[in-house]
Amino acid sequence: MDDVPTAAAAVTQDDPDAELARIEAEIMAMTDSLKAAARAYTAAEKAMIAWRAANPMPAERSEQWEQAEAAAKRACRYGEVEAEWNAWLRKEDALLDKLIDTPATNLSSMRIKARISLQSDDSAGGDIARSIAEDILDLGSCSEPDPIFVAIERHRAALAAYDDFCKRSEQAKGSPNLNDDLADRFKKHEEALTDLLDQKPTSADGCAAVLRYVYSLVTDEGGEITSEPARWFFRGWHPPVTFLANIAAALEGWVN
Repeated sequence: MDDVPTAAAAVTQDDPDAELARIEAEIMAMTDSLKAAARAYTAAEKAMIAWRAANPMPAERSEQWEQAEAAAKRACRYGEVEAEWNAWLRKEDALLDKLIDTPATNLSSMRIKARISLQSDDSAGGDIARSIAEDILDLGSCSEPDPIFVAIERHRAALAAYDDFCKRSEQAKGSPNLNDDLADRFKKHEEALTDLLDQKPTSADGCAAVLRYVYSLVTDEGGEITSEPARWFFRGWHPPVTFLANIAAALEGWVN
């Protein structure tokens, strides 16, 4: 039997999603050979059924009949064809087992399992469908918390400190450390804002949360800002394009 062609060597073995793509590629690559082996086995099986119909097995054990049957099997290459068919089935079963055991971590890799499930027999298809259900349940339980929520709260705290200080500074004019303290609060707020915009969300909820938060800053909705200096800062401020790129990349990864 010819070797089954393997997927591209560039696939990373320790990446479960890449591993699923590799498995699908191997299964698809062996499809034609598997079908050809099935046709050959079916033809040999039919030939033997026809031979036995024409040569019924005697009631008593007959060495002559057994020799004739063996000759008929050799004539249609029954043993060779059966061995090749079984070898392909074992290879397919091994790949299907690996497919079932490899977790799908996004919609794209779940689609891989679904495609293979639809072309498999009822038993294998049911096992694959069950593995997809388990993958979906595992997505919620094993995923790490989205770091964007921490970044939002860090900036919210820094902005509140700056905003509050701006209001109180109106009552503390003439203080020798006023400008230094104000500059320090503003720097912390600006650093937290930069970190927030550089942070890529890892969930759809995180994308929605940071978009809502940034919208509240730009539009002054939600009560995040109460002092005029802070309002003035955000009045002329626009999120950088890198922020939008991060959101787009996060949503792309979540959907795919």
